[in-house]
Amino acid sequence: MQESKCVCVSYEQVKFEIQQQLKRTALIPVLGSGFTRGCTSQGGKVPSGDDYKDYMIDQIIKKRGYDDSKKSNYENKQFSEISTIYHAIIPKQQQRIYLRNNFTKVELSSDKKNFLDIDWPYVYTLNIDDAIEKNSRYTTVVYSNRELWDEIFVNEKCTIKLHGHIDDILVYEDSKCEIFDLPQYVQSLNDNRVLLDKLKHDYEFLNLIYIGCSLSNEIDLLSIASKAAINGNRYYCTDTQPDEDSLLMLAVYGITHCVIFDSYDAIYTELVASAEEAEKIGKSDLDKYKTFEFTKLQDGFDTNKAYLFHGKTLIDKERRVFLPSFFISREITDKLAKNIKSKGTQILVGSGCSGKTYVTIDLARRIVDRDVFVFQSRERINDDAFSELLLRENCLIITDSKALSVQQIEDIIRSDLERVNRQNSFVIVENKSNRDLISLLSLLKMTDVVKKHELIPDELKNKLTVEKSKELNQKLVKSSFGIFSERKSISDNIIDISTRLVQTNKFDRIVPKMQTVKEVACLIVLATMEKVYSKDVVILNLEEEFILQKREAFPLIEDEGTWNFEISIGNNSPMKYVVNAEFWLYNQLDGLARTKLGRERIIDAYRYIVQKIIEHYGKPDLKRGERNAPYKEYILFDNINQIFATQGNVLIRGIYETLNDLLSTDPNYLHQRAKCYIRSSYITSDFDKKKQWLIQAQRDASSSHKIFEERYIESKNEKAQISTAHALYTLALTLCHLAKLTNYNDMKLNESAIENLYLALSSPYNSMEFIKKDKAYNYDNVIEETIATFVANPSLIPSEKAKMNVAELMKIQIEENLD
Repeated sequence: MQESKCVCVSYEQVKFEIQQQLKRTALIPVLGSGFTRGCTSQGGKVPSGDDYKDYMIDQIIKKRGYDDSKKSNYENKQFSEISTIYHAIIPKQQQRIYLRNNFTKVELSSDKKNFLDIDWPYVYTLNIDDAIEKNSRYTTVVYSNRELWDEIFVNEKCTIKLHGHIDDILVYEDSKCEIFDLPQYVQSLNDNRVLLDKLKHDYEFLNLIYIGCSLSNEIDLLSIASKAAINGNRYYCTDTQPDEDSLLMLAVYGITHCVIFDSYDAIYTELVASAEEAEKIGKSDLDKYKTFEFTKLQDGFDTNKAYLFHGKTLIDKERRVFLPSFFISREITDKLAKNIKSKGTQILVGSGCSGKTYVTIDLARRIVDRDVFVFQSRERINDDAFSELLLRENCLIITDSKALSVQQIEDIIRSDLERVNRQNSFVIVENKSNRDLISLLSLLKMTDVVKKHELIPDELKNKLTVEKSKELNQKLVKSSFGIFSERKSISDNIIDISTRLVQTNKFDRIVPKMQTVKEVACLIVLATMEKVYSKDVVILNLEEEFILQKREAFPLIEDEGTWNFEISIGNNSPMKYVVNAEFWLYNQLDGLARTKLGRERIIDAYRYIVQKIIEHYGKPDLKRGERNAPYKEYILFDNINQIFATQGNVLIRGIYETLNDLLSTDPNYLHQRAKCYIRSSYITSDFDKKKQWLIQAQRDASSSHKIFEERYIESKNEKAQISTAHALYTLALTLCHLAKLTNYNDMKLNESAIENLYLALSSPYNSMEFIKKDKAYNYDNVIEETIATFVANPSLIPSEKAKMNVAELMKIQIEENLD
């Protein structure tokens, strides 16, 4: 643990900062034996830690027949040592009688009940008694030695019992709940990875306030689970001035402030008053997201290069917007702006480098007759803030889809008409490679929530029109950047210009740390997610690595505080790390992949990330599973391929292969690996290799489809049906590629291709329109070529059923063209 000091302060000195922490739900109470000491219980009064220790020593002396002269030997031992001896030699029935009398049916005073009325995210306690859960809303007990689902903290108010729970101890003969000695405590944490990660996160990133905790008997056990604080304070509450030795030990245990109150009762009354005051402080954080100051930058290479070459964010921490001198409006912005008054929901889709952010900012600066909120992908809107946004009047909310949950997006769509009446309009910005939102729309259209021709997403092309290229080039040349070609994508143009203009600048000299697997894992997380919250940093065990990367790569990688609307009980992260230059990071990782050692490190880093997520959330289940698994973004082929754009598929196949033993039961993983094999087949000219990759793609797609189909049969979940349809399309695609590869000479293969293609396109979740746009996997337009080939030469598919399927496919094509 790093060296630190503990300062003595009065409550008045820290009162304001504690109020701010209460407002942000970034303060967690840790309640020790002093919280309930002396409270009335079923057959007596609750003992403190010292009282319990004295009782155990008396029982040990009596049991062993010692006289009082031996007592001093035991008094010098730690509580945990005494507990170990006591539990080893005292009969269990005798132990239970004492526990029942002194730790059950505990009654709390009104000031302590008021303290528990504060809306804490949850409560840690070192006590085994039932006082908290019987006298407050924190009724759900979380045991330290039992595996748990961390979703419980979202749905319930929890009391986290770090030393065990009296009910379990008294009810179950084989109870292993009671945790008083050091071995028990260490084992309990090792057995419960979710809770250990939560405890580590709170200890390192949040603020803890210790009340009723003894210095040596309780805080020492708690502190062994964690490192020094990275971002928070730890307050030790007392009514007694500590001596120098006690202050030193508080520092050793990570306490930053020893807070002196006038009395012990004042601890509760002061904190209750602060909680009430905290509700009145400041405006909603949401309001900060509608305050924008737009600044147009002057012409000049140095002034604008970071925005062009490194994708520097347009919005800074103070919510100021800087528009580079080459900023232009896109045609699609006109359409979005025109429809704001008549449409409650609009969806803008585009690829990773199509200019979605620039359209967002352009739209925000144009709308002046209503409040405009802008949420980027690095932010997240919690349910309370989201509910407030839905009810606002005369406003426009422009949000990246990553800032919303799938359920929130569905709520936006369902509330479309009523929001139009309040002039409340949403523009949702979605990455083109993510089909989740489009699939949700298909589902809502199937159930008539959305009409067939309503809510058609607007697509932002990743190439500029001739007119817009001309407008942009007139601005670029003024700053000595050269020109864009309308024949190339935006990303290709950026790479081309930066290659030709060999310029040194401070960003060129910024190189992140990539010497270890964990350092590379940090960068992959940022490249994939764009931001990572402190909760996830702890789950991935990358605290030190993120600090290092921020130091090495600032300002392209930096940390930010989270706003209130991002925070929830399930994720109370007070901070996050963000990347401010995505393509710079892609290029850094892509460069690492050019060496054999670098590729090995990248492959190991992906395995490390997925393994840590599985350690926390559990392995995927073959028959059941969440479609949006926590590791999902890391296994999407399009995400990986976007980062490693120049390295082909050798690296990506290596990534998938190293994950096989971890994820082989996840149909999403199998589906993504199938896509990888399809692309591998595309880029090789070797016939045998091409066939090998397609056969492997067929196997993975077939397995993925079958698992999804079984999940749907078992759950009747329509979203599982969507996944089934997508996997079936990929399976049909591989069969069409294989049929073409064999010049359509294998009639059995031909019939299988047609049968699966017909079944795939019979699903409302697949369409010929999507197939035509799917150039990445449906390369050479193989599906339409396959259909056309069988229409021209029916003898290639002799069975009548297959011929009927071809006829139906032709009908689907015609209907799609008519639409």
